[in-house]
Amino acid sequence: MKWFSLIALSSIICLLLLVACSKVQIISGKAEGFDSFVDLDEATEIIVLGTKKSEEKPNISRTEDGDITLGYTTANFKIDKVMKNEQANAKIKEENTIPIMEHSFSDGTKQISYNGYKNRNEGEQYLLFLSPEQDGLYAIRGVTQGKVPVKEGEVQVYQENDTDDSEKFLSKIFIEARAKYIQGN
Repeated sequence: MKWFSLIALSSIICLLLLVACSKVQIISGKAEGFDSFVDLDEATEIIVLGTKKSEEKPNISRTEDGDITLGYTTANFKIDKVMKNEQANAKIKEENTIPIMEHSFSDGTKQISYNGYKNRNEGEQYLLFLSPEQDGLYAIRGVTQGKVPVKEGEVQVYQENDTDDSEKFLSKIFIEARAKYIQGN
């Protein structure tokens, strides 16, 4: 009984330390969201398949007191295939590399993520649902919803807690997106 109590107490302490030392801070922010893949697909003017090539130093804005007011990471994304380009944007063509705003960045001590967004992995292929270029950058629609890893089964999102069902919701969108744009082509 004494060993069981010691093991249980040790487990609780380890869990508390793990939570206290978390290196990811999730900020909930106002963002356009979609109820389904169909809604995301119909609302998106630019859809591309490609590979993340590199990541630049994070862009962080701070107050005079040093508090972060805004931040993001710019990633360079090489287009392999254009799935949709309703604006006939000249930059959206195969073999071009375009700058993509990623809604997660490091401030030097921790990773800060808007709405659970996790930066894409370099060298991996993604299907991206993009907003038209603003200030020289393209943004991913629906924050986490418009970033579809080509590898099946991957979701790549930070979850706030064990009851967060965002992975389940995103998995459904990703399966439908892959079926239409990757397996269907």
